[in-house]
Amino acid sequence: MPKLITHKPFSCLVNTPVYRKLYSRKIRKETAKIEAGGIYINIETTNACNADCLMCPHSKMKRAPGNMNEDIFRLIVDSAAESGVHIREFVLSGFGEPLADKNIFDRIAYVKSKGPFYVKIFSNASLLTQEKTEKLLASGLDEIVISFNGITKEVYESIMKLPFERSMENVLALLEARRRRTEDRGQRTEDGRRTTPNPKIVLSCVRLADNKAEVVKFNAFWKGKADAVLKPIPENWSGSMEQDSPWKYDIKGRLWPCRGMWDTLDFTWDGKTILCCRDYDGRVIIGDIKKEAVKDILARKRAMGIRQLEHGDFSDAKICKSCDTMNKNNINWL
Repeated sequence: MPKLITHKPFSCLVNTPVYRKLYSRKIRKETAKIEAGGIYINIETTNACNADCLMCPHSKMKRAPGNMNEDIFRLIVDSAAESGVHIREFVLSGFGEPLADKNIFDRIAYVKSKGPFYVKIFSNASLLTQEKTEKLLASGLDEIVISFNGITKEVYESIMKLPFERSMENVLALLEARRRRTEDRGQRTEDGRRTTPNPKIVLSCVRLADNKAEVVKFNAFWKGKADAVLKPIPENWSGSMEQDSPWKYDIKGRLWPCRGMWDTLDFTWDGKTILCCRDYDGRVIIGDIKKEAVKDILARKRAMGIRQLEHGDFSDAKICKSCDTMNKNNINWL
């Protein structure tokens, strides 16, 4: 059903009065499950990035560049750990390349020292070296999602503006280093089965017109090498970019609140909490870890979500009105 109603004529169903009433009731039930299931804490330790991807608005960003200082980082982690809220994941990525942060490995280890938290990063892997690879594997990281938006030199470099050979070598070296590390340690369960090696390595290719012909090849190349392969649809970043992609959502009409209003907090490098990860310029600030605790910021954001759901009030989140992810959320709540 979800796949069907993302396309016309089925998409028109979501704008009928009966559907809206039933859907609103569905969201209320789902938010209760989300609150019980835990939240995601996204921490931007740096907003510096060495790539210049076609589908990314990083070059449009007007926020000042910076790296998170250690006091702010620990304040976020400690406040989250002590909040009494279940943390599903700490994602140490924001609007930058986490491997550009010289302290990223120590920061991963710090989060792991605070409890059995799942820690993830998103990276283009172009800055990996042998030393960084070993540090990454030793840090306790649970998952790395690698952006690799092409499987040939010409397409990859045209999209990401990074050297294809170096990035490919880095990813393959990471996979091999993880394999050796697992073999050397002989990690097995009590019944003799080999454990899943950490970190989980996921390859991601955003589906664009430029790499349309390579999506199948991309999947075939990485399948069996990586633990998972993702092929996400590009977003318009709250209306700031028109994406050149044959894959787009066409649902229009009433806005529904994001799941992120209940299950995600995004911190920029200076400790401020932005509305969501798509708010790359920090246009909507909903909190500041230097002034208040994680649980208080979360309560405020969930209250905003309730106003959006009950009254259709997006006055304090106007960027949502031009965001195609809001259209996609008509489906994501199902």
